Amino acid sequence: LRPVMRLTTTRAVHTLRDAAGNPLAELVRDRVTADREDGQGTARWAEIEVELAEGSGTELLDAVEEALLSAGLRRADTPSKLRRALADTGLAPAPHAVAAPDAEPPRTAGEAVLRYVRTQTAALVALDPAVRRGREDSVHRMRVASRRLRSALRTHRALLDRAATDPIIDELRWFAGELGLERDLEVLSARLRERVDALPADLRPGPV
Repeated sequence: LRPVMRLTTTRAVHTLRDAAGNPLAELVRDRVTADREDGQGTARWAEIEVELAEGSGTELLDAVEEALLSAGLRRADTPSKLRRALADTGLAPAPHAVAAPDAEPPRTAGEAVLRYVRTQTAALVALDPAVRRGREDSVHRMRVASRRLRSALRTHRALLDRAATDPIIDELRWFAGELGLERDLEVLSARLRERVDALPADLRPGPV
């Protein structure tokens, strides 16, 4: 094993609050620089991630995502900073698009919606083994896929059979809550490890 990439992140954290000042969510804005260890490539980009505060509903994520998309941002097409760094510096192929470049465009609105729904459903199924095995970033990626699927089913109700999709929306809302608990544990564990690692050695005489 040898290092191939050095990632440098400048992070700004913003807390979204309600009118009474209670925290609703944490918005993290990262500016990332990726440098190949062999000096043959550098990539830079910015990204935003939103995590709900305890007690906030997942509907807030939909509202925040809509605001960010309206402001000109776009959804990330890679699951992690490292994956993007490898692709952008030529060490790995770019991730496959949702549809092949030569795929026929959808002919109707319903066909476009179903194509998107099938893509998110396939992502959920593909991520299932990784989530069960505790693979890095898999819970976060599954949350994103489930949120996108639920948002699509809600937004395009006029094109779908609501008798079939409304129960799925309820299930996805519950599912997002379950994944949120696991994601909160991941984030908390990572922060605790960072805090412990930052302590002077004389304050960490044994295993923590």
